[in-house]
Amino acid sequence: LIVLIVLLALYLYAYIEGITPFRRTQVVLVIVFFLLLFLKGALWSGIIPSNQGYINLFVHSDLSMKLMHKDGEIAFSSRFAGTEGRIVRQSELPIRGSLIRWEEDISELQEKQEKLLHIGQALQQSYRLLGQERELQLESGVFRAKERLYDEIEAVFAEKKRELMKYLAVLERDDDSAEFFQAIRRLNLLACFLKKRCVMLLRGKERQVLAARELHLAVEESKKYANEAGISCAVLYDLSGEVPTETALRFYDIMENVLEQAILHRSAPLMITFYKKESICMTFRFAAAEPWLQQQSLYVKKNGSDSSVRICVHDEDGLCGIDVVQEEGGI
Repeated sequence: LIVLIVLLALYLYAYIEGITPFRRTQVVLVIVFFLLLFLKGALWSGIIPSNQGYINLFVHSDLSMKLMHKDGEIAFSSRFAGTEGRIVRQSELPIRGSLIRWEEDISELQEKQEKLLHIGQALQQSYRLLGQERELQLESGVFRAKERLYDEIEAVFAEKKRELMKYLAVLERDDDSAEFFQAIRRLNLLACFLKKRCVMLLRGKERQVLAARELHLAVEESKKYANEAGISCAVLYDLSGEVPTETALRFYDIMENVLEQAILHRSAPLMITFYKKESICMTFRFAAAEPWLQQQSLYVKKNGSDSSVRICVHDEDGLCGIDVVQEEGGI
């Protein structure tokens, strides 16, 4: 750099003194040339800091990396961490004219993957256990539902056991009397009631609603056996869609009790009507006054005492019968 300064000073002196070879030059270009040489020399000498020492920086770094020639010979290599207690994965990437190869510590990644694997296995096990628990709950629910159905069916048969035994006692005599044939007819009516009530109970218990057609079929079959037992009975049925199961069963219970009492007292012709306005209704209308309606009204109240069913008994001039109405928000 000192030499450059001295040469520049000599050039300028010669130029100022008018020495012919120096006077003919472009002083500005010469000064710029010397300036560039000075800057270059300053960079080489380190007077001006510059980017250099890349090789030393790479060699002394902890990159765990190698720069290799195409033939596999190592050109430069950084420091490598020890592999003891570590899980290392080697990777490489071709670059122009050579190859770079490095090592990655995947111990932490491997540990996290193992934890995720254990968590996944635990979740699968939990899912299987929850599925088994759900299946057990469903099986338990089905078992309880069946048990309730059996209890209800058994309660129905227990309630009618006394009548059944009475009719069977008459049938055991087998004397071809009028009482014998009447017992057969009444037994048919009772058997029809038990059969149809169980059918409606089973079909309507799951959804808690029953097709109105099911109640209609039960009513028509009971009417048939009631007519055979000696009572003139007609039915007007004007229900459609679906009926709450408990409502249908309660109405059918009441109808069976009324028919039993009507046959027992040899009542006048009877009209039974099913219809719906604001609520589902069932009415019984007799062609003549029936004193037993008031006397036997307790059995009707027994069927409706634990529900929101309103029962009205009429035994007046011009109106003899029973009205059964499902209260709003009732069964």
